[in-house]
Amino acid sequence: MKGLLSEVTRGIFVLNHHGFGNVVLSLPLLRAISRWALNKYVVRVLFRSSEYFELIQNDVVGIEPIYLRARYEGFKGLYNLRLDFGGTADLLIAVPGVPVSTAVAVKIAIGADHMAGEVLPSKQWLFSVSAEKEWTKSILKSQQELALSLGLHMDIPHPVLSLSKTEEEWGRKTVSEAFEKPVHPIIGVQCGAKEVAKQWPAHSFGQALALLRCKFPDLGVVSFGSKGEQAETSAARSVTGGIPWLDGVGKWTIRESLAILKQCNVILSGDTGIMHMAAGLGISTVSVFGPTSPERLAPLYAGGVVARPTTSCHPCFRDKWTHCECIRLISPDEIVGLLEHCLGK
Repeated sequence: MKGLLSEVTRGIFVLNHHGFGNVVLSLPLLRAISRWALNKYVVRVLFRSSEYFELIQNDVVGIEPIYLRARYEGFKGLYNLRLDFGGTADLLIAVPGVPVSTAVAVKIAIGADHMAGEVLPSKQWLFSVSAEKEWTKSILKSQQELALSLGLHMDIPHPVLSLSKTEEEWGRKTVSEAFEKPVHPIIGVQCGAKEVAKQWPAHSFGQALALLRCKFPDLGVVSFGSKGEQAETSAARSVTGGIPWLDGVGKWTIRESLAILKQCNVILSGDTGIMHMAAGLGISTVSVFGPTSPERLAPLYAGGVVARPTTSCHPCFRDKWTHCECIRLISPDEIVGLLEHCLGK
């Protein structure tokens, strides 16, 4: 709806303050917004922290990043948003995945006239323009529909992340110096997950890698994740029988993680930000899904493949976490087959 954009006279405020994966997925929409507004209107984007902006800093221009932590968190944060940005934006855009309640609260706080986002049919009346939310509908498709409704042109249909020459050289050097002898293929893994329901057992990661080494004797592994995931990584590694391993858990910055990801042949993880970061770099992913919907979230555009539980309730996450252990139904043998498939390509 070009009429809505024509009503923008002050600026646009974008809510993009959830996980790393959400930020990567939002890149095509952010690019479309910033290209339209460039040199005309201010586009402020709320990220969780500076790390989240650093993730996409090479691939979007013309936005003013602001950070949730710690000034804009909670009810006091809404008051601070009003103090700092009240009256500065005509349009609030919530990227797909942002809760409706959050979008409405921020819209009121900054005094935006209009709001756009992804929403279930029962709450569409709250939005000036919207894309319909469905549990088995890709977030990227919702973005395309939202952009079309706003009259925006998306120059890329899926996320593309880029590295500088210096970053690529650092990644190559770091990986080559980490192993005593050449390794191939290199499998990147993230063995942990923020949500327990999305955590494939650590010993299953280890068993899958050990089985894969039987077929690829020169296999090497690189592990990613936050400091809090070290226990899962250590548990997986203890099962593998001494596979050459570069452990980066809790050690690398977000840009360094991207540079190391680029050196991997395949990434094995749960439904985490790492799979989206890898796919944005064009690296194949094997993603182990539990309660969440792979149709909605999996980065299939980059040659990724998915393992999911064969349960009638799947996907059982529908904006609320429930007690679910369906991810444990996925076997290491199934994952090995998917890894072989990706390596064969």
